[in-house]
Amino acid sequence: MSGQRKSKTEIKAEKKAQKRTRTRLMIGGGLLALVLVAGSLVTVQQLQARSLRDLSVIGSGTPSVVQIHDRTCPICTSLLNSVQAVRREFDDEELLVRVAELHTEAGAAFARRYDAGRVTLLYFDAQGNLVDRQSGDQHPDVLRERFARHAGR
Repeated sequence: MSGQRKSKTEIKAEKKAQKRTRTRLMIGGGLLALVLVAGSLVTVQQLQARSLRDLSVIGSGTPSVVQIHDRTCPICTSLLNSVQAVRREFDDEELLVRVAELHTEAGAAFARRYDAGRVTLLYFDAQGNLVDRQSGDQHPDVLRERFARHAGR
């Protein structure tokens, strides 16, 4: 059929098919992009969670605060929410805020080492010496003032 011309109906049908293909490709590309973005957000959240549990940075030259946390304890969760809200106001060069999760081996060992129960904040100087502790749920304003003082603001 190389010598024959296509009818208007055939041309219209081809254009419709091409348009459907382009639409499918755009939708598929959009879905792929969405999956990739969602996957990277989970990765970022996982990295942040790992970094919050990294207790090896205590004594690395920056004052730090460690919350002893039991994920099954509602008061611990309330304190964690307050700590996280205030933590965002400090960068890691000024104050390190970490969480010792009691359900992990490392977190439980850390709590035992400092004889700290749940709903407790431990304050360490830049060299890693325990200098203070605070127990019980705390209002973010109280934490903000305490963290600022500990960071030397």
